[in-house]
Amino acid sequence: MNTPIFNDRPGQNIRSTFLKSAVFFFLILMICQSQALAGDSTHILMINSYHQSLAWEQDLFSGLQKELQPEKNHIDLHVENMDTKRIPYTEDYRDKLLAVYLHKYKHLKIKLIIVSDNNAFDFIRQYRDALFPGIPVVFCGVNFFQDQLLDGLSGFTGIAETVDAKTTLEIALLLHPKTRNVLIINDYLPTGKAWTNTLQKDLAAYAGKLNISYADDLPMGILLETLRNLSDDYIVIYGVFFRDQLNRFYSPQESTSLITRASPVPVYGLLDFYLGHGIIGGNLISGHFQGKAAGLIAKKILSGIPPENIPVLRNRSNQYMFDYEQLVRWQINEKKLPLESIIINRPFSFYREYTTFVWQVAFFFAIMGIVIIALSINIRRRNLAEQNLKRLHITLEQKVKNRTRELHKAMAFAEQTSQKLMVLSAEMQSILDNSPIGIVFVTQDRLIRRVNHEVVKISGFGYDELIGGNTRRFHLTEQAYEAFGNTAYPVLMNQDTYETDIQFKKKDGSLIWCHMRGRLISEQDVTKGVIWIIENISQRMAAEKEKLAFVKELEQARRYKSLNVMAGAIAHHYNNIMMAVQGNIELLQLLLPDDSDSHSLVSNALSSAKKASQISRSMLTYVGQGNLDRQITDLSTLILETEELLRNTIRGTTDMTICLDSSPLFCFIDPAQIKEVLLNLILNADESIEAANGRISIRTFPSSAHGIDHATPFRSSEFQKDDYVCCEISDNGSGIDIEIADKILEPFFSTKFTGRGLGLSVVAGIIKAHNGTMEIKSTPKKGTRISMLIPGALVQPPAKTISHSKKADKKIPKFSGNIILADDDLQVRTIGQRLLEKLGFNVLLASDGQEAIDLFKENRETIQLIILDVTMPNKNGITALEELRQMEPSLKIILSSGYGQDQIGLGKIKDPPDAFIQKPFEFKDLIDILTAVLKDNLSK
Repeated sequence: MNTPIFNDRPGQNIRSTFLKSAVFFFLILMICQSQALAGDSTHILMINSYHQSLAWEQDLFSGLQKELQPEKNHIDLHVENMDTKRIPYTEDYRDKLLAVYLHKYKHLKIKLIIVSDNNAFDFIRQYRDALFPGIPVVFCGVNFFQDQLLDGLSGFTGIAETVDAKTTLEIALLLHPKTRNVLIINDYLPTGKAWTNTLQKDLAAYAGKLNISYADDLPMGILLETLRNLSDDYIVIYGVFFRDQLNRFYSPQESTSLITRASPVPVYGLLDFYLGHGIIGGNLISGHFQGKAAGLIAKKILSGIPPENIPVLRNRSNQYMFDYEQLVRWQINEKKLPLESIIINRPFSFYREYTTFVWQVAFFFAIMGIVIIALSINIRRRNLAEQNLKRLHITLEQKVKNRTRELHKAMAFAEQTSQKLMVLSAEMQSILDNSPIGIVFVTQDRLIRRVNHEVVKISGFGYDELIGGNTRRFHLTEQAYEAFGNTAYPVLMNQDTYETDIQFKKKDGSLIWCHMRGRLISEQDVTKGVIWIIENISQRMAAEKEKLAFVKELEQARRYKSLNVMAGAIAHHYNNIMMAVQGNIELLQLLLPDDSDSHSLVSNALSSAKKASQISRSMLTYVGQGNLDRQITDLSTLILETEELLRNTIRGTTDMTICLDSSPLFCFIDPAQIKEVLLNLILNADESIEAANGRISIRTFPSSAHGIDHATPFRSSEFQKDDYVCCEISDNGSGIDIEIADKILEPFFSTKFTGRGLGLSVVAGIIKAHNGTMEIKSTPKKGTRISMLIPGALVQPPAKTISHSKKADKKIPKFSGNIILADDDLQVRTIGQRLLEKLGFNVLLASDGQEAIDLFKENRETIQLIILDVTMPNKNGITALEELRQMEPSLKIILSSGYGQDQIGLGKIKDPPDAFIQKPFEFKDLIDILTAVLKDNLSK
C-alpha cells in the first residue's frame, strides 16, 4: 500500500488555504506601509550665509550630510545660500530674501531649520516666527556668540564658532622657539574686525614677551610686499581675508596662496579651509566638524528631545590639523605635534596602514629564517669537515711543489725587473723633456733638484740657474713666499694634493699666472721632497676676466630691459588713471560758470592733472617709448620763459646768473621735456651747494664740439661732429667723487637721503631722445659743470599768431547716433561715456574687443563710430579693428592707448584706423578728432 504524501481531508485544506491567504495579505500590507513611510520624507531647511563654492560652506555641508545621511534616513534637505560674501547684506537685499523664502516654502512642512554663520543666524532670529512659526532652529559657525542673543527666543540651540588663537600661538612657539615677532592678518570687513578685537583680548597675556602686530587695511600688493620683508624671527597667524583696501574680493584659496607664497616665514591659520593652500596648520575651526556637530543636534531634536534641553556647544569644533607638505617645507618634526593632530597630504605608507600585519609576517619569516639558517649551518659544517680532511693531505704535498716553483719565478722576476728599470729611467727622462707642462722636483727645504725644459721656458731662467736654487725667486715678495709655504706644505705633509692658481715673476720681471699642483714624491718618506706640476694659464685668466666682464654687462642689460618693461607698464596704467581724473575735472569745469570761485579751483586742479600726465610722458620718453611734441624753439627764449620757475625752485641763499648768447639758438625740441631737464639740473646744482654763498650760472652758446656718448640705459645714439646749441649749468657745490662718477647716470642711484635716483638718468634719457648728449666735468669740493648739447635747427620757427580772445569758446559741438566705446578699465569707460554723451552720442560700452564686435553685430545699421582701446583682455583693439574692417570696410574706427603710436605699432597695421588718440587726452582733443572723423555727422 502506498502512503499518501498529502492529507486529503477537506477541513485541513481549507485551514491551510486560509493561513496562506492571511500571510500573503499581511505581507502586502507591510510593503504598502513601508512604501508609504518611505514617501513621507522629513523636510529640513539649511540656510547658509555665504555662497556654495566657498570651501567653508562645502566642508560644513559635507559634515552635516555625513551625520544626517539624508537618503538613508528619508530626509529631504533644502539648501539656500544667501551669498552675503559677494553681495552686500543690505536691508533691501534682506527684504528680497524674506519675500523669496515666504513664496518658496509657504506650502512646505519644514520640520527643522539649520543655519550657518552670523548673517543666516541673525536673519532667522528676526524672521523665524514669520516664516516658520515654532520650528526648531540649529545654528552653527556663529562667531562671538553670547547667551543674550537667544533672549526671548524658543527652540534655538547649536554650536558657537570659537576662535582659539592662543592655542595655535602656543603650538607655533613650541615648533619655532626663536620667534620674537608675530604678525596677525585679518581683513577689515565686520567679521575680520571682530576677529582682530577678540585676538587682541585673547593674546594680551603675551604683552612684553612677544611683539604682536596686526596688518593694516592694505591693498593686496602692499600686504604681500610687507610679508616679503619680514625677518627670520617672525611667524604669521592668518585669520580671515576676503576683501582688501581696494574692495577686491579674494576667495580663501586665492588669498591664502598669495599670502603664504609671499611670506618668507611660517604661516599658521585659524580656519581649516585654508589648510592645503600654504598654511602649516594649527588649532583650526573646522567646518566639517561644525557640520557634524549640527547634524548630531538635529538628530536629537528629530528624535523628540526639546531644543531647550540641548545646551549650546562651545569650543567643540576646533581640531589640531596640519599640512604634511608644509611640515616638510619648514622641517618640523611630527613628534612635536599634539597626539590628536590630523595631518593631510601625508604620502601613503603601507607600513603605517598595516603595521600589525607587517610585524606578523616579519616575525613568521624571521622564525623560518632562523630555522633554515640553523639547518644550513649544520649541513655546511659537516660538508666543510669532510672537505678539510680531504684537502689536508693534498695541501701538504702541494706546498712543497709550490715553494720550489715560487723560488724559480722570483729569480726570473728579479732579472726582468732590473732590465725594466733601466728602460723606465730612459723613458722617464724622455717624458720630462717632452712634457708640455712644467715639472719641478723640490726638496723638503724648497730647493730645486730637477726641472724639465717647459719650466725653463716658463720662468726664463736656464738649467744652471734653476738647479740647486731656492723657489723664492719665483714669488713676487718675501711675504708671498712665506705665505705660500705656510699654506701649501701642511697640506702636502698630510699626504694630500695641493692645487692653486698663483702669480709668479719671470726672470725679466714680467708677471705670469700659473696653475700649480703638488704632491709628496713618497708618502712613506717626506724627506724625498715634492713634485710640482706647473702650467702657464695667463691667457686663460685673461679670457675668464673678459668673460666675467661680459656676463656683468649682459646682466646689466637684462636688468635695464626689465626696468624698461616695468616703466612702460606703469606709465600705461598711470595714463588710464589720469584719463579718468582729467576727464571728470573737465566735465565739472563745463558745468561751472566762468566767473565762479569754483571754476578757478577746478582750473587749478585741471592744470595739476595735466602736469601729472606730463610726468608719465617724461617717463615714456626716458625709456624710449614716448612721442616727443617737437617744435622749432629758441633755447635762450625757452630759458627766459622758465627763469621765474627756476629762481623760485632754488634756495634764497643761492645766487643764480643767466648769460644768454646774443644770437637766437634754434633747435628742434619738445619744450616741456627740455624745461624738465633744466629744472632737474638746477635742483641738483642747488642741493649740492652746502655753503651759504652758493652760485649757479646758466650760459647758452653755439658749439661745434664732438658729442660724448655717455653710457646710459635704454637709449643709444651715434654722435659725430656737428653744429650744436649748448646750455651750460655750473655750480660751486661739493662736486662728484671719483668713486661714484661712473654711476651717476644709472637709474635709482642717489647720494641724497631723500633722493629718488632718477634726476640725472631722466635728463640723460630725454637729451638722447633729442639726438643730443651731455658733458659732465666735476672737481670734488669745487663744483660741477654740466653741458647739454642739442643739434641746432637751420629753419626759424613761424611767427606766433596773437589771439585777442581772453578765454576759450566753451560752445560744444553736437553729434548724434550710436557709437561703441571699448576699454577694459571701468573708470575710463565711465568718463568716456560721459564725455561722448555730452557731445550728443548714445554710447554702447564694451570691456574687450570681442564685446565690441558682438555689439556691432547687434546694432550694425545704427553704429556711427567705434573707439577701441589697444590693450584689452580676450581680444585686443588691433585684432578687433582687423575683424571689424572685414565686416564693414567703411566703418569709422578710432584707436586709443596709454602708449604712444610707435609702441603699439600703428604704422604696421595693414588697414589703419581713421584716427589715434593717446590717453590721457583733453576734451578739446577728443572734439577735434571726432570732428575730423565724423564731418558729416556734426549737427549744424
